Amino acid sequence: MSDRIRVLVVDDSAFVRKAVGRMLATADDIEVVGFARDGEEGLALARELRPDVVTLDVRMPKLGGLETLERLMAEQPVPVLLMSTLTQEGAEVTLRGLELGAMEFVDKSSVEPMSMLSLAEELISKIRALGGARVRSRPRPQPKAEGAAGRPTAQCVTIAASTGGPSALQAVVSALPAAFPAAGAYPVAIAVTDNSGATTVTSEGVAVAARPPTMLSPFPIVRLTTRGTRRGARVLRLGVDAPPGSRISVRCRGRSCGAREEVRVVRTPPRALRFPGVQRRMRAGVVLEIRVTAPGRIGKYTRFRLRRGGPPSRVDLCLPPGAAAPAACLPG
Repeated sequence: MSDRIRVLVVDDSAFVRKAVGRMLATADDIEVVGFARDGEEGLALARELRPDVVTLDVRMPKLGGLETLERLMAEQPVPVLLMSTLTQEGAEVTLRGLELGAMEFVDKSSVEPMSMLSLAEELISKIRALGGARVRSRPRPQPKAEGAAGRPTAQCVTIAASTGGPSALQAVVSALPAAFPAAGAYPVAIAVTDNSGATTVTSEGVAVAARPPTMLSPFPIVRLTTRGTRRGARVLRLGVDAPPGSRISVRCRGRSCGAREEVRVVRTPPRALRFPGVQRRMRAGVVLEIRVTAPGRIGKYTRFRLRRGGPPSRVDLCLPPGAAAPAACLPG
């Protein structure tokens, strides 16, 4: 008997509760463990009985079906089948119910009260499908991976979903704007086929706004240690702390430069990278430019100008992605 699917029926109509109980009694693998007359009683019985599936009416006194569903998903996630005259395909209440966590629905709008038993086959089939379903917390949008610009693109992506699929589809569709590679308008079409074979197609354009780039994190730190000489300064050490994946470019401009440019890529956790190519005596007026960049991120630009007998002058700016020149860093 432990293999039977335990069902809790929540409906304010005594006739519907009795009819659903009679329908499910014809299935040997399904057991109705309780009946609730409203949402509050349904929540209490769900906590007490721990059913495998809950059938839930939408329009009920005290606590409505959608409010009950929202609390049920927060307190005790369980597969829920919406069952109401308000759940015809495409209705706003159905979409809201699927968004809140319902996994299926049964439309009673086309069935007369005295012919409720005609729903038995559909109801039993959907409960059997939900009986083995796992209900998790609403999934979080997956962050977009850095450096995705080189990935191949597709003209069309098709996703098929069966029983239990609406909640997964809701999660995918709600995360679509974060997955598009660039700002613009993207066409999205959704086709839903019900048990009768009728198909409804919804097509809309998803507008994706350009998202402001984020700064490198942790933001790079540039340190230069010098000692004054008669003609300029001796560079004792140049160190740059930057996050993994950053590209560090050090350029030297002036007559006494050794290497004109030295480039390093940070491949380990943030640490100070040293640039021995600039550790030498240099004349006053020599300029050292340090650029720290990463794809799609705001980088850092630091410029030192060596001076005779004293510390170098310093300028710190930001490097917006794709910009030809550094700019002032904006607050925040």
